[in-house]
Amino acid sequence: MSTIHSQPQPTSAGNEVLSNVNFATKRLKDLWMMGGESETEQTFEDITRYLSVQHAEEKHLNVFKSALEGMAEIRYNPRGANGKGTYSYRPAIPARNAEQLKAYLQSRPEFRGVTLAELTDGWELSDCTNTLESMERKHEILVFRHNGKIINVFEDDPTLHTNISDDMKAAWKETVLAPNQDDLRIALEKAGLKPTTAPRQLIQNVQRVEKKRKAPRTGGRQTNSHISHLLKDYSHMKK
Repeated sequence: MSTIHSQPQPTSAGNEVLSNVNFATKRLKDLWMMGGESETEQTFEDITRYLSVQHAEEKHLNVFKSALEGMAEIRYNPRGANGKGTYSYRPAIPARNAEQLKAYLQSRPEFRGVTLAELTDGWELSDCTNTLESMERKHEILVFRHNGKIINVFEDDPTLHTNISDDMKAAWKETVLAPNQDDLRIALEKAGLKPTTAPRQLIQNVQRVEKKRKAPRTGGRQTNSHISHLLKDYSHMKK
């Protein structure tokens, strides 16, 4: 089992703790990527023995232990190893195979992809890319590439994919769209379809208000009787 004896010795207690934390993190990451579940979690004694620092002063070991527990990349389980406490690597994406990746993507509340860099934080690159390509062929994931390289991965559903006949594919490729919107609208109208670009016809409801005519009087007392003589016909008196 390799140790850190070949590494340059730190010059201060602080540098020694930092170096030990870095080596311990790498050790835990290697264990995670190898996939050995029984060896993924390590006790503090396992780590100090691996680093050959188990005989260091107690105060230095206590500082080292506290530093490990405060690392974002390390998961501390106080109930591990029958209550001794264990440490394991915390990858950006907790997946090392197809089933774990599908479970992770399905557990997310929103439809958002993950990057290849996040996946390979805890998954060996060649194994990861080979698995992704196999999952893509099965329509289990959607893959975004740039210059042929996988960049992002999204969840997919194979039940949504159907086989399309060769005749349908050929007919689709042979279908030529109109060169401009006007020709396309005319073609749709000839086919009895209403194009979305057709002008809207606004129907205005205009209410005509008619003036009520006054009904002529049919009876009642006639007023202005004092000028009734002026309304007589005198045409017979003309010369």
